[in-house]
Amino acid sequence: MKFASNLNEETKEAIKFTVKSLNELEHGLNIGALFSGKIVCNLHKHSDVPMVFLCVDFKFNFVAISLYHTSKDTWEKLKYGDEVLIWNPSLAFVSIERDQKLYSYTTIKVTSITDILVNKVALANSYS
Repeated sequence: MKFASNLNEETKEAIKFTVKSLNELEHGLNIGALFSGKIVCNLHKHSDVPMVFLCVDFKFNFVAISLYHTSKDTWEKLKYGDEVLIWNPSLAFVSIERDQKLYSYTTIKVTSITDILVNKVALANSYS
């Protein structure tokens, strides 16, 4: 499925993105990809940065979304069932050792709130 975003300001052409499931993304930055998912829950943690929430894609794959450079108010407004769209998602694999156990998970890092829509509204315009 193709999705056209805003016009490229330099060329005045529509920028096209391909919707991809979590399994179709590669490690690192995925230029031209669009991740679509629904928020399952916010993940509480001791530090404010990054804000993290659990998301499920259209193929029922779960992923932690790490959202940087935003306010605490944003975290409180994102809720269960909200739809998120992330342009050019950056996929990372995280491993943490705690109490002599190794925990691993996949995350999509969002370093700019201009790269995410929540319920079809730019996060930068509505929540920050």
